[in-house]
Amino acid sequence: MFKKFLTWLIVLPVTLLFAQCAIDNDIPYPFIEAAITTIEVEGQCNATGTGFGSAVINNDNHTVQLYVDDTVDLSRLSVKRLEVSNNATITVDNAVCVNPGSFPTQSFKETSNPEATRLNFTNDVQFKLTTYQDYIWTVHVSQIIRSEVSVFPRCVSAILSGSVKNGVVPGVEYREQGTQDWQTLPASQITANADEYKAEVTGLVPGTTYEYRMKYGAAATEVATFTTAPAQQLPNSSFDDWCSTGTGTKVLWMPWAEGETGYWDTGNRGATTVGASNSTCVTEDGRTFANLQSKYIVLKFAAGNIFTGQYLATDGTNGILSFGREFNTFPSKLQFDYKYTSSTINRTAGAWNNAYGEYISKGMYNQLKGQPDSCQIYIALLDDYVDDADRDANTYDGKVYPWIIRTSPKSLHLFKADSPRVIAYGQLTQGNSTDGWKTEEIELNYRYTDRTPKYIMVVASSSKYGDYFTGGDASLLQLDNVKLLYE
Repeated sequence: MFKKFLTWLIVLPVTLLFAQCAIDNDIPYPFIEAAITTIEVEGQCNATGTGFGSAVINNDNHTVQLYVDDTVDLSRLSVKRLEVSNNATITVDNAVCVNPGSFPTQSFKETSNPEATRLNFTNDVQFKLTTYQDYIWTVHVSQIIRSEVSVFPRCVSAILSGSVKNGVVPGVEYREQGTQDWQTLPASQITANADEYKAEVTGLVPGTTYEYRMKYGAAATEVATFTTAPAQQLPNSSFDDWCSTGTGTKVLWMPWAEGETGYWDTGNRGATTVGASNSTCVTEDGRTFANLQSKYIVLKFAAGNIFTGQYLATDGTNGILSFGREFNTFPSKLQFDYKYTSSTINRTAGAWNNAYGEYISKGMYNQLKGQPDSCQIYIALLDDYVDDADRDANTYDGKVYPWIIRTSPKSLHLFKADSPRVIAYGQLTQGNSTDGWKTEEIELNYRYTDRTPKYIMVVASSSKYGDYFTGGDASLLQLDNVKLLYE
């Protein structure tokens, strides 16, 4: 009985001792709050992107707002300075670290290794600050894009270009004004080098306003607009309207309605100085069309022709014409109906003239006779004059014209498809007779995609070498339904 009582006396004080110790260790840790007091990142700026701006720190919400310019990449932004209060330990999720495990765990006023502090700020980044407790701070970085974009809209496409920012090629989003959903331009339609990019937006509607913005990762430029060029057609392009003057064998036919101003013209004024018009209209099987007949007219061979522009004057037996009319949009093709009868070239201007050498080789000229004649239809979009000499060459009677044609060898000045003034060009040369009417399309080859046309030239001739008074005097080109396509 005594032994049992002693055991209890010993055990009881020990139990009480341990119970007292447990009570002492239950004292709570102090509340020492941790906050971000300073943070700076590369490219930091103010909200307008016009200069440096300090971080906007909200201690109530534990948030930080930063702004950076468009010279940096949000996905690998280096933190240059980070200071926190109360010597808190800093923890960043490795998932946002460009180099996981390398971000400092204590405050730093500068870093000797920017690579160690690179974080992905395309989304908000959370910093855990630990004292006796954990405090979560959220940092949001907004990128201010001040990218200048050059836009060159055409009818069904637009070229957007600008500078590459920090090696980052932007994406492009666009939509028709008044619609909600953005369309993303495929990366395959964006080309770039180290300094600049060029993006081509296609499939647009002529004469329509579009909104666009450039995307640099999660950041975007402000929404801007451009308007595509309108789709224009040429007046009287079905050649239904004609008028005439004169009587007998010298009736002058003109491709415009009575009392109107012509958009098209022919060489008839030259032909009718000695004979009849060889470019006329015919109505047959329900259609009215231009009937362009090559002929030998008393003194000289004359090709049947029609062109946008005007006949200016006759110089002896030679013509002075102006090819081209004002025009400032961007067709992709020229479509037309035509029928052609070819004949053997039996007329030339005679012996070779050195003045022809700028436009045709002597060997080609000398072998034309006896060959099948060819018709030619071509379209050219022209820019302004290259220099003062070019302007002077296209001046007649004190007035400047789109492109002066002079057929006299003494002052020969013909069209040159390889001129630097030619923005786009396409042609059809047909040396065989057709089996009835055919619908044909000429595709315009744009040599420049950043120049707006000032003039359009559409020329059709029953004899390709008519400028040299060479061709077959039975060749006949019939032309109808000329139309510009915008695709």
